[in-house]
Amino acid sequence: MLNQVVLVGRLVTDLNKVETSNDETKIRLAIGRNFKNNDAKYETDFIECVIGKGLEENLKTLCKKGSVVGVKGRLEERQFIQEGHPIFTYSQMVAEKISFISGMKE
Repeated sequence: MLNQVVLVGRLVTDLNKVETSNDETKIRLAIGRNFKNNDAKYETDFIECVIGKGLEENLKTLCKKGSVVGVKGRLEERQFIQEGHPIFTYSQMVAEKISFISGMKE
């Protein structure tokens, strides 16, 4: 079996403004679709990715809001738990490698 995802998109926020907990940081990528919808407009998907501390430090140093990055990782199933009971299950991308495509800080 193979669980591998590759995404290329723009960072939605600067890294100093993202949610951090349990040694992981959540970033959001804006990824434009390459086809038009029924209204003849292009849509954008916003995908949340979890990155580890080592990758976070590189992103803070090299990227800013709007930078184009490539993220390679895997999908992982997680549960949202409230009052000790699972409410729903969702998939989340866990980044294993990040490629810096554009938008280096000056």
